[in-house]
Amino acid sequence: MRAVPVQGDVPYPLRMQALLRDHGIEEGDEILIEKEGTAYRGILMPHHAFSGEEILTIKLSNGYNVGIQATAETKIELVAKGEIPTRRTSALPQRASTSLRQIGAAAAPGTRRVVRAPLELDTRVPSNGKGERCAGKGGRESP
Repeated sequence: MRAVPVQGDVPYPLRMQALLRDHGIEEGDEILIEKEGTAYRGILMPHHAFSGEEILTIKLSNGYNVGIQATAETKIELVAKGEIPTRRTSALPQRASTSLRQIGAAAAPGTRRVVRAPLELDTRVPSNGKGERCAGKGGRESP
């Protein structure tokens, strides 16, 4: 059973669909792409709204996703059949205390690097470069 595409995923353009179909390749399959003397091996990922029409996206063994433009000279080969990757979601834990400050966090999907560093919050008030505080929390508008 194939997974339902994740929101934001769009079908590959018709030309790319035909190319993949001709090679018996579907999303989730392991493929080998040879282009300009370089070989790329990975899992074919779903196309998304940020990709160009001739871009095939694969997940490399190191966890990174790369987009490769498929031209007439590009060689594509099926290595192994697979399953379409799906995103796992989980419920967020309940906050234990409302007295804690909220902070933001950013993530880079596909990255396996773990950063372990102490969290330091910058509580300084931004300045406009003239020694005057900018508008915002606790600040005033500069002239």
